[in-house]
This record gives sequence, C-alpha cells and structure tokens, in this order.
Amino acid sequence: MLLYEFVPGNKVILFITRNGKRYQITSKIVDSERKKKVYIILIAQGSQAFHFLPTDKVEVIYTYKTRMWLFQNVIGNVEFVNNQMVHSLTFPTPPKIYNRRQVFRVPLSLELMLHRYVQRENAQFYALIGEPSTVVKKFLGVVKDISENGVGILAHEDLDIGETVGFVIPNRGNDLDIKFEIIRKGANTEGRFKRAYGGIITESNYEDLKKFVLEEQRRIASQRKD
Repeated sequence: MLLYEFVPGNKVILFITRNGKRYQITSKIVDSERKKKVYIILIAQGSQAFHFLPTDKVEVIYTYKTRMWLFQNVIGNVEFVNNQMVHSLTFPTPPKIYNRRQVFRVPLSLELMLHRYVQRENAQFYALIGEPSTVVKKFLGVVKDISENGVGILAHEDLDIGETVGFVIPNRGNDLDIKFEIIRKGANTEGRFKRAYGGIITESNYEDLKKFVLEEQRRIASQRKD
C-alpha cells in the first residue's frame, strides 16, 4: 500500500495494548509522507497529550476505498507539523488486508449485571493514563454475543449512541473486564429485554478475550458435530 493513499481527513482506528489491556481509539489523518509515516490529530485532553510507551503494542486499521488494511508493529510519537502538535505513526512493516468477517462472533446469551458510565470527552485517553471511568448505574442485561472487537447486548435500560457500558464475564484464570461504546440500537422482539444494542470494544484484557472467544468457538463446533 502506497502512503499517498492515506487521505487527509480520513479515519484511522488505533488498537493500543498496554499492561495487558487493549484500548481502541479513533483519530483522523492530518498529513502523510513517503517515509512510511502518517500524521493524525493529536490524542489529547486539554493541554495534556497522550504519549506512546516503547512497550506499547500498536496496531492501526485504515480503510481506503473498499479495502481495509491492518498495520502492525506501529511506532507512535508526538511531532510538530506546520507548527501544529500531532501524533505520527510510523509503519516499519507492510500492511495486511484486514477482513473483519474473519473475526468470529460467538453467541453467549449470558445474563449479568452491566455498568453504565459517565464519560468525559475523549474518555479512552483518560483510561490510557490510568484514570478510571465513573460508574453511574448497574442494570441487568444479557450479553448476546461477543467477538474480539465487538459485542451485542439486550437490556431494558435506555442507552445512547456513543455511551460506554462495561461488564465482567467470569472466566477461568482471569475474568474478562470489558468496556464498549454503543454504535447502534434497536428493538428486541424476543425475550423479556426490549432493547438491543451493538458496540465496539474500547477496552479489554485482549489476550484473555481472544482465548475465550476461540474456546467458545471450538465448544460450539464440537456440539454441532455431536
């Protein structure tokens, strides 16, 4: 993929893994150059900029026309472009074609307590620097299905697009501590919960979640064989 295919104003999705937690942040391209580098709008809150650590695992997904590209081993820094502070993303290795249909979503139908959060603007920035979200309300719901990157839930609670919801799935070893942002909502016509929501996972203990999804996938496949 040639870097001139990076279009200023287009969206990039960053996956940042730090201390076993994976965060998802969205930004937009400011500029690019041929030295395997693009510049994006600074990830910051007020005057405090987010700083990448050498130990961070950073991946970037970028959509150009109808194709999605996955960049791995990305190096992030703070730089100045035209007297403007931005984040730079350097890509040391060529990208791979990313097919989100290959990300398997497993059905769970797991009833548990969910947590509704009050979010500050740019809430994922605060999560990355270690400041916790504020729990507003607990409510009963069902985690209908889950993948590495997304989740579907059912609930009576009236939630808004863009709102953050969290829950914990009991799991052998490490429980799965998940936060996600609601990106769609609708009515549920089956069962006792009247509202259905879909979201993108913005924070998770990613390796544990990936293992959990794979084990569920294998369990379901085994049941079908029986």
